[in-house]
Amino acid sequence: MRRKFWLLISLLTVLFICLKPMPTLAVGGGGAFGVPGAPSVWTFAGKTGIGTSYEAYLNKQYSDTGDTGTISKVWFSLAQGIVTETAFGEIHKAQIKDLQFLITGNGFFDEEKVDTNTTIEYIHTDDDGKPLSLAYRITNTDKEGKYKIEKDIFTDPDRQSLFMRVKFTANEDNITPYILLNPHMDNTGSKDVAFVDRNALHAREGEQVYPMSSEYPILLQGGDE
Repeated sequence: MRRKFWLLISLLTVLFICLKPMPTLAVGGGGAFGVPGAPSVWTFAGKTGIGTSYEAYLNKQYSDTGDTGTISKVWFSLAQGIVTETAFGEIHKAQIKDLQFLITGNGFFDEEKVDTNTTIEYIHTDDDGKPLSLAYRITNTDKEGKYKIEKDIFTDPDRQSLFMRVKFTANEDNITPYILLNPHMDNTGSKDVAFVDRNALHAREGEQVYPMSSEYPILLQGGDE
């Protein structure tokens, strides 16, 4: 059987989420069905990883003029094989609730955090296996072996952003993953507006906009290999 690779935005891609507030460039059109929806809640508390960038002290405090440059103010957490609460600005101010894939195929519809088995490891370790950075590799495998999702997750030490490098492997035809980002801007899931263009997915609340983009243009689906 030929092995087919699918990904919503590319075969092998880097998702880039800029958490630095940006000027409002567009507004979402229309209203979502089911408004106002269910009350917003947070994710599963049993975290398997937390991450941020290393920053060096300068005169016993953090400084943008220190050896490590601009201070990263992004923190993320991991649970159930996916990215969960991600904060920007201050560690207690979450901007994202969770980030995962939804996967469709012949007769099934899967939610990544529910329908896969997960392994997690540090990307960079010393000879004793101790982590050298809070960068993670998560491998989620479908419980029936139909597909595999490999993700490298880390923050950029010099920009206010979260990166997720993804490889999706489908082991049968007609499998398609869709990225699902659940914004909870400024610690709430209410009053958030979403819109999309050819370059990024955007979340907006008030005058703040956070984009999620890819190293490749957003496409509906990939092809064969």
